[in-house]
Amino acid sequence: MKPLSPFKFFLENKKRTTIILIVLMLSVAVVSFITSMVTSVIIDSNNAALKPYEYCSTVAKTPGEIFMKDSLVQEVSTLPEVDQTIEIVPEQTIYDSFMGDTSVPIYFIEDGAALQQAMVAMHLTLKAGRLPSGDTHEVVLHEKLLKNKGLQVGDSIGSEVQDDESLSGRYKIVGSLEGDAIIGFGSTSVTAAAYQEMAIDAPQALMLIPEAGQLSQLNRQLDQIEKQDAVVHTHTALKEIADDQLTGINMMLKTIIVILVFILSVSVGALVYIIYLGRSDEFGILYAMGYRNSFITRMVLKELTVLSICSWVIGYFFSIVLIYAINALLLADKGQHLYMFTMTGFTNTLFIPAMVLICASFPIVRRLRKWDPIAVIERRD
Repeated sequence: MKPLSPFKFFLENKKRTTIILIVLMLSVAVVSFITSMVTSVIIDSNNAALKPYEYCSTVAKTPGEIFMKDSLVQEVSTLPEVDQTIEIVPEQTIYDSFMGDTSVPIYFIEDGAALQQAMVAMHLTLKAGRLPSGDTHEVVLHEKLLKNKGLQVGDSIGSEVQDDESLSGRYKIVGSLEGDAIIGFGSTSVTAAAYQEMAIDAPQALMLIPEAGQLSQLNRQLDQIEKQDAVVHTHTALKEIADDQLTGINMMLKTIIVILVFILSVSVGALVYIIYLGRSDEFGILYAMGYRNSFITRMVLKELTVLSICSWVIGYFFSIVLIYAINALLLADKGQHLYMFTMTGFTNTLFIPAMVLICASFPIVRRLRKWDPIAVIERRD
């Protein structure tokens, strides 16, 4: 009797192999999918909340003020790291993600040339429609934001149109943007119009576009401004806030992955162990034919290794197909998507076959070392 190679054994024992393959495959797919979902939430949140501030910073009035103080405007406008200063009226809307809402800024800039400068600074381009113009209440929004809200160019947005909208007033959407930063721009805001009626000619906020390579230095200067004097939004400060908020999500992900890996590995390992117990006769005969314990141990480890690797490959490929289908059928129209490949997901799935190999091989090898070939043949084991 010659021992079968791993592949021949699997082919001649399709039922046993299929059970193990399916369980392992689904385990890998579940871990990959959960990791992809959480990673997508983190990346989309960063694109909405942080990406705009990779190119500029903003300084705004405090909540208790009506406009920025002249001294503050003069101070930040004359910083040596500042290339351009643009007056803005900051508003925001909501971007609906998998695990909650994220605020997306909408900057109202009356000067059309300044609006285009802001777009250039943020590496944004006009994809469809046109830019807001004149004194009309018009906005141009990122294409992902439009899809997320189920809107298109020509529709209206605002609290007067949608009950759950955080953007006050009513605005006509005249164009869509494309680029990494999820953001929107407008010409004249409802808030600005109210201030004009009050004859107030002072900025509510300033967008500061830095000189090339000077963003970090500019942010350090802005972070020194007293909080009671202004509301400062820099990439550094916002990233610290985002990291604090995402710490809980990352911890939850790691906890879920550890629990999943442990439960699935032990369960699949027990399943494999039970299936291999049915091969007692085969191992006993191999012992009796003179095959050494070390040879049979290596044979079992080789089979388990091949099975784990094949299951991982099939499971990971299945997860990619599943994520692609979800993106195409469910999320594309909402401006959302799951990332099909992430290094974190790739690494997390590797723990499944590794742990299954350990959990399954240890009891099998331990039992093999205690087996008496004569007892096995005589059915006394």
